[in-house]
Amino acid sequence: QRQCSEYITWINCQLKKRSDTKLVEDLTKDLCDGIVFAQLIRIVGRQKN
Repeated sequence: QRQCSEYITWINCQLKKRSDTKLVEDLTKDLCDGIVFAQLIRIVGRQKN
C-alpha cells in the first residue's frame, strides 16, 4: 500500500508538469486505457539527466 502511494505521488508530480493531464488516484483504473501512461512517458522522456 505504501509503495503504491509513493508511485502515485511520483506519477502525479510528473503529470503536474503539464496542465492538460489527469492526475492519478488509482493505478489500475487510471492507467488501464494507456492515455495517462502515454502522457507520463512523454513527460519523463523529455527530461534531461
